[in-house]
Formats: sequence, C-alpha cells, structure tokens
Amino acid sequence: MAFETSTTKNLFMWMEVIVSSLK
Repeated sequence: MAFETSTTKNLFMWMEVIVSSLK
C-alpha cells in the first residue's frame, strides 16, 4: 500500500514537471 501511494505521488510529481516544461 505504502509503495503504491509513493509511486502515485511520484507519477503526479513527474506530470507536474512535464507540464511545467511544456509551458
């Protein structure tokens, strides 16, 4: 469970980084 949550947080963090790069 904890690992899955960590992975999800990581995914969202990467999405934010990608969105920032696109701007």
